Amino acid sequence: MPAITRQLLIRYFKGQCDQEENEAVQAFIAAETDPALVATCMQDAFEMQSPDQLLPLSELDYSNAWKQFRQKSGWQPAAVSTPAKQIRLSTWLRYAAAVVLITVISMAGWKTIRPHQQVADALADAAPQRIQAIKGVTKRVTLTDGSTVYLFPGSELLVPDVFNKKGRTVQLKGRAFFDVTKNPQQPFLVQTGALVTSVLGTSFEVNSNHDQQVAITVRTGLVSVHNNKNELARLTSNQQMLYQTTSHAFTVNSADAAGLCSWITGELMFDRTPLTEVCQTLEQWYGVTIQLNADQWRHKKISVKFKQLPLSTVLQILSATSRFKYEMKDNHIKII
Repeated sequence: MPAITRQLLIRYFKGQCDQEENEAVQAFIAAETDPALVATCMQDAFEMQSPDQLLPLSELDYSNAWKQFRQKSGWQPAAVSTPAKQIRLSTWLRYAAAVVLITVISMAGWKTIRPHQQVADALADAAPQRIQAIKGVTKRVTLTDGSTVYLFPGSELLVPDVFNKKGRTVQLKGRAFFDVTKNPQQPFLVQTGALVTSVLGTSFEVNSNHDQQVAITVRTGLVSVHNNKNELARLTSNQQMLYQTTSHAFTVNSADAAGLCSWITGELMFDRTPLTEVCQTLEQWYGVTIQLNADQWRHKKISVKFKQLPLSTVLQILSATSRFKYEMKDNHIKII
């Protein structure tokens, strides 16, 4: 009998469990061991649906969609309310950190000035709120300006109290997809280490999950990337910038942005990706640990797509195509 975990419950409400897992979850729900956990996981499963389905909905349509999802799940606790489209962030998660803005954009064009001191002064006393996506679960957040952020499992977003009042700056640790509400008077900035990604209104991904590299991929619109005071590049749709954090070297290449960002709809796509990076992604996506000899597999690259598959199936596909064996015990996988 499989252990009941948060990840398993979410997969159950998304309809991704096999018969044995379904029976285990149904027994857990019937026993009313932890109804609050079950309710939370059902909400997470609902909010992990395609943004094309949820983002355009009015509050009434959103509420109706939630009711239909609950009915389809077959579990109807009276205490579960409709998830809010506009998420108010918990003040008790705050911790002190100053956010330094690197760039502003004038209406006449993209223009670098000296915003460092004035923004530091404005935000010095602001305590950013921390939003986390636990490993194994994506998280969808609507900010106060209407922008939507999808956090990859294991990622973290810092949002200052003055967001949308004194600028629109956030800090990211990990990987996230941003669908930014357009505001020519107030650019949206994402700070990741020494890099700042600046936009007016567009959709793009920032990925700093992999060692010593940050990838910025633009799906729509125009994005400016800065390092300290210098603008490094301007990216348009289907362009990707790879920045090496140690050498500060970078390249700009064409990319399948829709495919690379499709994880927000439950699909993982790898295009000639080193097996070591694939394993890092799977660790966060499924909430497991994967052990492999990096030197042995460093030259192996993977091109594959996975759409809402259980980890066991993913490992079977990878082992068949990459010709490796593996051992799996609980949440630990060892590639041989």
